[in-house]
Amino acid sequence: MEKIPDYALAQQKATDLLKAVNYSKLPIDPLEIATLISNMTIKTFGDISKETNYSIQEISDSLDTTDGDLIFKPAQNKYVLLYNENVFSQNRIRFTQAHELGHYFLNHVENSDNCLSAHRNLNDEEYDVMEKEANYFAKRLLAPIPLIVATIEKISDNILYPYEIATEFGLSDQTTEYVIDNMKNLRKWPQDRELENQFKTSLVKNINSINLTRNNQIDKEIIL
Repeated sequence: MEKIPDYALAQQKATDLLKAVNYSKLPIDPLEIATLISNMTIKTFGDISKETNYSIQEISDSLDTTDGDLIFKPAQNKYVLLYNENVFSQNRIRFTQAHELGHYFLNHVENSDNCLSAHRNLNDEEYDVMEKEANYFAKRLLAPIPLIVATIEKISDNILYPYEIATEFGLSDQTTEYVIDNMKNLRKWPQDRELENQFKTSLVKNINSINLTRNNQIDKEIIL
């Protein structure tokens, strides 16, 4: 039987997490959330390089990834969130961190022997499902659709441009395109007043900034 990613679960886990930790700042910082997890340690590839004397490239080759990983140590019931701090884009780094949190909260790693990237107990189909779920979790954690909807409702012309979404939520161009495509395919945009109220201060600040920037651009066009 074909395995299908449980996107609804990934969505719910991301939303539940934001509410559980009462996170309220934009852009959302996955590492701030990770520090709240009692059995998780955060390390960079550089940290591992110093500890082991392996080069960053050797670490990437060993983990089979240039971005990051989530290592599970069963004997201690401990996790290590690893990420490559030298990746060219800070937004990509943040996505990687959110992706690894997805593996944690979706319980993807507990049945592996060492770390997820080794795929020791996974066939290609299982791995693909887990990656899609973790990716979806990351997108929904970093850019909750109800918060995008709340922004659109309150800006001057009810239109939010891609670069504004990317700036407000700290997304890469690729992730921004995905979020927009996802919203276009929804019959009805979801709303979550509880989450909106939780992020109210950040939303108001960003909405005012967007409106001010647009007004300044209009003034410049008139002057010219």
